[in-house]
Amino acid sequence: MILLSVVFYTGLNSIGVKALLCIWFVLITSPTGAHAIARAAHRSGIRLWEGSVMDKYADDREGAEDIA
Repeated sequence: MILLSVVFYTGLNSIGVKALLCIWFVLITSPTGAHAIARAAHRSGIRLWEGSVMDKYADDREGAEDIA
């Protein structure tokens, strides 16, 4: 929100373009970072929340044991 406010306040000059690039970078990298954190937690044995409906990484864990 702050970066978007910077774009509206400054316009499309060099500062506004840099703010837009920062917004784009955060939107692109956030899902990848969340996936990496979730997968690392699962591999290290952190238990899922009691309200979890499915375990999407269970197949990865079984496959990793076959390879190693």
